[in-house]
Amino acid sequence: MSGGVLRVIGALPPASSVTVTADGELLAGGSAGLMLSAAGLALEPGGTLGFGFAADGSSNDRLAVTGTPLLGTGRCAFYLAGTSLPFTLNGTYTLLTYSGAAPDVSGLACANPVFGKSYAFAAADGSVTVTIGSDSAGASVWNVDAGGDWANGSNWTVPQPGTSGSAARFDDAISAPVTVAAAGQSAGALYVNSPFAYTLGGTGLTLDNGSSAALIAVESGSHAVTAPLTLASDLAVTLNPGTGLSLGAVNGAAATLAAAGTGALAFHAAPAVQALDLNLPAVSMAAPMTIAAPVTLQRTLSVAPDTGVTVTLDGAVSGIGGFLKTGPGTVSYTYPGLNTLHTHDVNSPAGVQNIGPYGDAPTTGVTGFTIT
Repeated sequence: MSGGVLRVIGALPPASSVTVTADGELLAGGSAGLMLSAAGLALEPGGTLGFGFAADGSSNDRLAVTGTPLLGTGRCAFYLAGTSLPFTLNGTYTLLTYSGAAPDVSGLACANPVFGKSYAFAAADGSVTVTIGSDSAGASVWNVDAGGDWANGSNWTVPQPGTSGSAARFDDAISAPVTVAAAGQSAGALYVNSPFAYTLGGTGLTLDNGSSAALIAVESGSHAVTAPLTLASDLAVTLNPGTGLSLGAVNGAAATLAAAGTGALAFHAAPAVQALDLNLPAVSMAAPMTIAAPVTLQRTLSVAPDTGVTVTLDGAVSGIGGFLKTGPGTVSYTYPGLNTLHTHDVNSPAGVQNIGPYGDAPTTGVTGFTIT
């Protein structure tokens, strides 16, 4: 196959042999549960095999090849099941089985590598496996089963420089929740992947990736940043399915905070940024706050203030997504302009509440809103 991605969710015709060219990808299911059989398999240089993985690594798509597969300098892509997000959980996984001689896997590489990860391929006893691990030689990965100071180089596989554009990974070294204390360091990208909570605390952390957006990527688990965040660049937050991130003070008068994914985002203080761009199903607010920044919605967003919490939206809400107020708290809406909000009232026939230019009409059918 060539020229794009061929996703197979059933079975190939009997006795089929597959050749994947440099610009092609054979995606075996993508659902973490498919066993795809082929009479033969050949990867041309740069040809890609794609596999879906369950988030906990308990299952993944596989290929069963008659004879010896020819893998050459092909590539393998690893995805969270049902998404195009990279699968990054450390472990050893079987990718394909074969009935002939062991294939040469020395030229295989990962097609969608992630910072701080290593990928080692092996062929033995009728199976080709990949071992995903932490890149202890070339990346700054938290390396102690404890909390500690960011500035202590011995806490990292490679001392984290704390400078603009640098990256850090917080992975599976810990066996219980820990706090990492930052004291004015800078970083361009943070990657977090652990079932135990990392809290990035301390006196402050600057996210600075030059002209590109800085990144917080939550790959697994629920984590928190309690240290005051200063944004010297725009910030992109990505939340994999089932993950969570809590943010404290975020300050970036010239920065856009964009959050995307299907995980849970919680604000404990109003982000003081130039703009918010939200492509998430829900955001929770644990403390009273006034959000002055304009908000762009890329999908319908549920806003859930906690009990006794009033969240005041003082900026324009726009975008293709709706606005759904949930949770026991209150949303106070003070922006003096035209906005369209999804209501929390299930009896609203259209499910949309239009607020006039001065927030004065109509105001019926709204549950949990204060309009001023």
